[in-house]
Amino acid sequence: MKILQANLHHSRAASAALSVAMRKCDVALTQEPWTYKGEIKGLKEVDGELIYSISIPYPRTCILVNKASRYCR
Repeated sequence: MKILQANLHHSRAASAALSVAMRKCDVALTQEPWTYKGEIKGLKEVDGELIYSISIPYPRTCILVNKASRYCR
């Protein structure tokens, strides 16, 4: 299982780079994702499940699980 950990520093470009990197990863653990109006942006293009708390105004962390991973079947 390939796990990626990244601090995105609320950056659009870092979110885009993570989306590309998810082609070769199974799980991404991220801090400081790019958010807008309390919703994480830029990572929903990955065919996977984005896990984060919706009970806080600006999520500080999230977990992205790639559905194409052989471990998710």
